[in-house]
Amino acid sequence: MLRNLFRDTVASWQRHSEERALTADLRRLRRELRGMKAVELELADARDALSEPWRAYVHSISPDWMAASAEICALLLALAQVRRPARMLDLGSGLSSYVLRTFALEAGARCRVVSVDDDVEWLEKTRSALRARAIPADDLYTWETFRAMRHEPFDLIFHDLGDMPVRIAALPFALAQVARDGVIVLDDMHKQGYAEAALQACTAAGFDLYSLRTLTTDRFGRHGAIALPR
Repeated sequence: MLRNLFRDTVASWQRHSEERALTADLRRLRRELRGMKAVELELADARDALSEPWRAYVHSISPDWMAASAEICALLLALAQVRRPARMLDLGSGLSSYVLRTFALEAGARCRVVSVDDDVEWLEKTRSALRARAIPADDLYTWETFRAMRHEPFDLIFHDLGDMPVRIAALPFALAQVARDGVIVLDDMHKQGYAEAALQACTAAGFDLYSLRTLTTDRFGRHGAIALPR
């Protein structure tokens, strides 16, 4: 009985310690990222705005456990609405391509979105899905082609490219594309080993990494993070 009590006490302490760390991460992010409090206020409206296209996408194109979550999509839209980026990079095409390009339509000609995928067939599926919703489908590139091009820095990047080995290998390059005042959102931080690999890559590139678990966790336990240049 005492052993069980001790085990439960330790488990409870670990949970509370983790919760405090996540809360502290969010407080630091509010201090460091311009407009973060406004982003949090926009999340509910962003999710409402995306509810229909998200349901349609997971019903007809990609199952919900594979598609970008409603939570991370709402965060991307809220970030775009608050920070008004002029250049956005979508590494790993799909539902995120719709989200960022829908914002770009509203923002006007000053806003450009580049979408990239390491799977040619999936890139074409994204192109078809965008056109079906009358969303511009220009600037879609394979990962190989995109890496060979020269680019101006991007104000907002969503890194969701390929499987985890591909994504980890691509992260240093992705970080190098972030503008000085830009942000990069990383998805699937729940994947084993990814948080550690992402932290190592961000530290080496001069970025601070903040967990978004309190804002983006979905029913599968998936959640994101955000990295900012120091």
